[in-house]
Amino acid sequence: MGKFVISKRTNGEFQFNLKAGNGQVILTSEGYANKSGCENGIESVKRMLAMMAAMIVKQLPMVNFILT
Repeated sequence: MGKFVISKRTNGEFQFNLKAGNGQVILTSEGYANKSGCENGIESVKRMLAMMAAMIVKQLPMVNFILT
């Protein structure tokens, strides 16, 4: 299972990485002036991923129909 990891850059900005279950970084955020902004960024990504997953699930019956 993936996880979000927040870190602080040398310039003082906060960033987050999304790491896969094997520890590989699969997404790096922009820099944020404060930690709360970074946390809001994580929540935005989570919402977007949930929306994308829902769209994929909705399209699965159509894919099954086309393939059969």
